[in-house]
Amino acid sequence: MQEKQTISELDIDKIYANPNQPRKTFDENLIDDLALSIKKHGIISPIIVQKKESGYYMIIAGERRYRAVKKLGIQTIPAIIKTFDDKKVDEIAIIENLQREDLNPVDEANGFKRLMQEYSMTQEELALSVGKSRSAIANKLRLLTLSREVLYYLEKGVISEAHARTLIPLEVKYQKFFLDKIRKEGWSVRKTETEVKKLSAPQSKQTQKQNNSELTELVLRLEHILKTRVSAVGDGEKGRISIEYFTPDDLNRLFEIIDKIEQG
Repeated sequence: MQEKQTISELDIDKIYANPNQPRKTFDENLIDDLALSIKKHGIISPIIVQKKESGYYMIIAGERRYRAVKKLGIQTIPAIIKTFDDKKVDEIAIIENLQREDLNPVDEANGFKRLMQEYSMTQEELALSVGKSRSAIANKLRLLTLSREVLYYLEKGVISEAHARTLIPLEVKYQKFFLDKIRKEGWSVRKTETEVKKLSAPQSKQTQKQNNSELTELVLRLEHILKTRVSAVGDGEKGRISIEYFTPDDLNRLFEIIDKIEQG
């Protein structure tokens, strides 16, 4: 028998957003549209919150509804109060967001990455949790191998996910070249694919092997251990792993990790 859910009307000023919310960007136009819908029809689904010791409530699911209600100046919002530990709250928040269709590709990929690294979930377990295929998750994770500049424009919606995928096999300098062509000259996905194939044709078979899910998982595990950006290329028999550092402190920290490994 399903547990009965009690819905409470909570003061909007007693509610705050989860600081670990996996969705980093909110489309204000969509929030405005949601606000208009709420004004006309009311809130169809209550938000889900966790009561904190301070007496305030942290949002587990429903931040877009919360933002829309605040815009309307409504003082209360229907909510279901849940009791979870903080780790479970984060896990639920990530999964709830990943099940939505309007999450941008970068936030979605980072959500998958967090679940794998912080909650030790495999791609198979992720697939079951969010209702996606294992290959769809692997493909989304590959986006994180792109340069920061490409990811920035993908997150902002300046370039499409299909455009971004065509750039995955390329070195950073070539990614920037094609990114500029897409942004400034309006290259289509087909045009971009054609030009990328011309550049990487001799390595096409190797590229297909480089982008397998096992190599992606290895990179994610190394990034979790080393706390820095890691990239890897390989052809199934041999390859190269690159570890980035951005400050002298980063480099010293990497040496400390290596020392600990050597000491067993």
